[in-house]
Amino acid sequence: ASVAAGGYGTASHLSFGEYLATLQPESRYSVLELDVLGDASANDASTLATAFVQGTSLERDHRIKSNRVASRPRDVLPGAWLERRRRGGDGLLEAASPARDIKATQQHYNFALTTSLRPSMNWDSFLPCAMEGMWRRYRPHVAMGIVAQESVQQLTTTNGGGAGSYWKPLLFRNDTDDYSPTSLAVIRNSTRSYDHLDVIASNMKRALQPKFRGYHNRDVLKNVLPDSDDCTEAMDGCWNLRDVYEPPDGGGENEEGTYFANDAV
Repeated sequence: ASVAAGGYGTASHLSFGEYLATLQPESRYSVLELDVLGDASANDASTLATAFVQGTSLERDHRIKSNRVASRPRDVLPGAWLERRRRGGDGLLEAASPARDIKATQQHYNFALTTSLRPSMNWDSFLPCAMEGMWRRYRPHVAMGIVAQESVQQLTTTNGGGAGSYWKPLLFRNDTDDYSPTSLAVIRNSTRSYDHLDVIASNMKRALQPKFRGYHNRDVLKNVLPDSDDCTEAMDGCWNLRDVYEPPDGGGENEEGTYFANDAV
C-alpha cells in the first residue's frame, strides 16, 4: 500500500499498530466512526476523479496551465466528497456507524481522520488530493491517506483463494466481466459521535431509575445484569466519555439548542 500522513510524508507500508495509533491520537479518544462510498453511481472512475480533484491545488494548477478561466470560486475548499451524501451537496459517503450526522463534519473537532482507497484504476493523484482535502477542510489533529495496491477483483479472484467463490457471484455478473468496484472508507475520531454517546448515557440513566429497581434486582439474581454499583459506575463512564466528545458549540438543548438546531447544515 501507499501511505501518506503528517506533513504529507509517504511510506510504502504501515503496520496495524501504527494504523491504530493514528486513529487514536490520545487514549481518551476511543470512539471511531466509519463512512463508506455508498452510491453505485459514484463508483464511476471519472466521477470519483472529478470529486477528488475539486478545489485542490492540482485543479488550480491545471487551470493555470490550460489558461482557462476559473469555473468555480477560488474559496471552494477541497474534500467536499468526504461529507455524507445530502440533497444538492457534493458528499459521496454514507454512514456505516450509528452516529447521527447532525452537523457537517467541518463544524466538529476532528481528532483523527483516515481515508483508505482500494481503486479500480491506477490514479497517482489520489493521496495528495485526499490529504489536501482532509487538512484544509477539517483541520484534524492527525490525518492519513492509504491506497491499497490490489483491486477488489485481484483480491477475490487472482489472489483471493477460497474467498473468490463467495465474492465472485456478488461482484461479477459473468465469467468474462472485469468489473471491479472502488472501495473507499473514511474512519473518523471526532465530536460527531457526541449524539450517539449521549443517547447511550441517557438510556442507562433512565434504566437505573428507582421505578425500575425491581426489574434490575430480578435480572441481577438471574446473572443477567451486574449489581447496581457496577451499573452506576458504567453509567458514569458513559457520561465521562460523552463529555470528552462534546462539540465546539456545546452538546444539547439545554445549551440554547445550538447543537441540535443545525439539522439543515
